[in-house]
Amino acid sequence: HAGARVITPRFIIGFSGHRHLTPEQELATAAALHTIFAELQQLATAAKGICELYSSIAYGADQQAVRAADAAGIPVHLILPKPVMKAEAGAARDGFAADFHEPGKEQPAAWNHTLERIATAEAAQGGGSCRTVPYTDSAPECYYDTGLQILSASDVLVAVWNQQRAAGLGGTQQWVAQAEKLALPYVLYNPETDSIIRHRLDHFGAGAGTDIVLRAAHTAAAESRVADQAETPAEDLFHRLDDAATRLGKEFRDHLVRSILLHGGATTVAAIAATIPHEGSPWKLALIALAAIESAILIWLMWRNSRIHRSHTHEKWIETRFAAELLRSQLAAGPLLVPLHPLIANHHHPEWVRFALSAGLLVHREQSPLHTFAERRRHYLDSRLLHPNPSHGQIEHYRIQQQLAGSRFSRFLRWGRFFTNIATYFVLGALLFKIYKAAAGHDGMAPWATVLTAICFSLFPIILPLAGGVFLSLRSALDTGRRTYRYRQLTQRLVTAANSIAALETPASVRRAVATTEDILLNELIEWRLAEEQNGGH
Repeated sequence: HAGARVITPRFIIGFSGHRHLTPEQELATAAALHTIFAELQQLATAAKGICELYSSIAYGADQQAVRAADAAGIPVHLILPKPVMKAEAGAARDGFAADFHEPGKEQPAAWNHTLERIATAEAAQGGGSCRTVPYTDSAPECYYDTGLQILSASDVLVAVWNQQRAAGLGGTQQWVAQAEKLALPYVLYNPETDSIIRHRLDHFGAGAGTDIVLRAAHTAAAESRVADQAETPAEDLFHRLDDAATRLGKEFRDHLVRSILLHGGATTVAAIAATIPHEGSPWKLALIALAAIESAILIWLMWRNSRIHRSHTHEKWIETRFAAELLRSQLAAGPLLVPLHPLIANHHHPEWVRFALSAGLLVHREQSPLHTFAERRRHYLDSRLLHPNPSHGQIEHYRIQQQLAGSRFSRFLRWGRFFTNIATYFVLGALLFKIYKAAAGHDGMAPWATVLTAICFSLFPIILPLAGGVFLSLRSALDTGRRTYRYRQLTQRLVTAANSIAALETPASVRRAVATTEDILLNELIEWRLAEEQNGGH
């Protein structure tokens, strides 16, 4: 499956640049950006990925960057420092338009082009998108927040900068300095000297995140017995990952349960052998047979453990399940969240940001646009939270899983306590019996008494604590305790979230509520991953 792509890693080019360029500088900047973008595309291709641009579209360098990306076939994601306000003819310009109609610096042609390009991005044509920076639209804070949002999502910063100090908050110089502090690769073009400066481009396209995208894609292709030469549709990719994770998880869970039971069986065989007399040919043959059985069990377990370890079954299971659940979230919440800022970026496992970003952009390009926030809200509720099929609806999934886990937890705990409590009496009985023998000073007993004594005071004190330990180990290995209590709480929180989202009446409030709900589900996914990593150490 070396040729399978399935999902392609995405690398984000963040852009920042000066507004005020002379006509000659604009031409030189356009040529330089074509060269820089072509170079970054080559580096992304070497890492088996592709580039996408994340930029504002202010007049000046931003406009040149968007045009250069369009010419190179690079998808463009726009972020606006201010909202686009609808203005009547002859009325004062507000919002983002005000930046193009400053007194003495009128840019009507640039504004008309910007409006057309924003409409194209909002329609997701060419795989792009458009959003307004949240929480503020007052200058200069909005410019600062715009640059911060771009930088936080970027793999490389491209800046058109004259290498002078910024005139105010949110200037390009601040983002070059911040990129330096973050050790982020960046490329500088100075329009005054017509020079290009490259920093740390050898780090662009490298890192564990890219490897995870490719490994998850390879596993999805291998487990589904396919070898795609083009990207797989997001829905199909999810089912492949989900099927692979289900099969690998069952294989590992079954192996874990068998290992616990067979270790208990091997110890039981050894305990039986310990109660058999060592004199007499029949007994010696029985001891040899029991030793052979114990050896066969342990050899089989050693081979099985080695096979599971060599095939990396546990690691593949965790990886494919984690990938499947991240993609499940993107498929349901994609129209309401920003794919360039995946929630995983705010949590543990930063190496998964590349997968979440690439999957989110794949979903973004494929999903049919839903025109009203009410449609988007209903789609999210029906497909993510309230769906009656537990394979889709998270509330039903966690409700059923909590019931199954609770039943297993109670059963394992009950039997574990039973055997542990019974074992206590037999162990105390064995102690008293040995004290009695030492005090009596003789060993003479009838054959039937010898057998009964061996069973009660030698065999049971070993087997019963072992049985209790087996049930308690199964309870821990199958994660029944955490699931019993955590899933009950999680189900209640999701029901509350669904009721809240259904009652919200503005797009911003729905987006915030969906982000909070996905954050809850992501925290559970991370918690599950940590628990399973503890269960599967080899």
